[in-house]
Amino acid sequence: MIRLPKTPFILFAMLCMLVTGCSNTQLFYNHADWLLGYRANGYFDLTSEQKPAAKLAIANWLSWHRRSQLSCYAGLIDQFETRAADQLTVADMDWLRDEFQRQYQTLVNTAMPAATQILVTLDRDQIAHLEKRLAKDRKKLVKQLKLKPQKRLRERAQKTVDGLPKWFGKLSSAQVDWLMQQSQQLPDTYALWVDYRTERDRRLIEMLRASRSQQVLIETLSPFWADPESVMAAAGPDTAILMAKMRVAGHDMAVGFYQLTSHQQRDHFWQRMQEYRRDFLQLASAESNASCQSDGLRQAGTPPGSSSDFTNQQHGNELATN
Repeated sequence: MIRLPKTPFILFAMLCMLVTGCSNTQLFYNHADWLLGYRANGYFDLTSEQKPAAKLAIANWLSWHRRSQLSCYAGLIDQFETRAADQLTVADMDWLRDEFQRQYQTLVNTAMPAATQILVTLDRDQIAHLEKRLAKDRKKLVKQLKLKPQKRLRERAQKTVDGLPKWFGKLSSAQVDWLMQQSQQLPDTYALWVDYRTERDRRLIEMLRASRSQQVLIETLSPFWADPESVMAAAGPDTAILMAKMRVAGHDMAVGFYQLTSHQQRDHFWQRMQEYRRDFLQLASAESNASCQSDGLRQAGTPPGSSSDFTNQQHGNELATN
């Protein structure tokens, strides 16, 4: 079971939205520049001088993503169908998780330079604004953590049940009962995620107030966003064991549920996957020539959010005001 953290660097949300059931992928993607800019401003309270640089960084990142990544997602769907259409196995789930994580890390690694270029320009008031927004996000998590464990696990199970019909069509009562039972037996890792978010946000604000360089921000913060599960597992052997149990149990549950699905439900699932595949290919740039590897930016040209992008934008702002 893959769980990705919510992040104030909304650039990372693109993959999460695209692969978790947005009802209209093309509509979302074609308005993503406005959405990401709106969310970034909500977290950072950008000034009129900062907004053009942020807008440019988002536009460059989206352009790179359209050229070099969407076709990769389509290829990933093809590979998954080849592996799992007839019989889904735990090995298939392990492969899918690794591929998903690799794609997610690519998003983080390419968005982080642009995000940190904005972060190093935040003043004291903007850092305080960001701290309040992050605390507000965590308050929702802490509220959930205060629930009795049985209630929290039951709500988690219900969310799983509620999310599956859009992929498999209507579920039978027997399938719902099985999912509720199996999901509630998964390890409760909620407290680990709350601790992770708290430490991640604390470290971010601490470094901003210490006026760390952009390179130090990238080196320190990237692991927190690119591989949160490894960060949590590093907290101690007990945590690492719990995270490993969660992965194994989640993959076992996915395989068990797939075995319970009918031919009609499986057809529904693969039809939905093919709809996403078509959307990804239609959105992908026709002149794409970058690979799907994490070094695709270097092959495609200047990375989005490179220093030259930000410097040129800031220089343009200075010329416009002089």
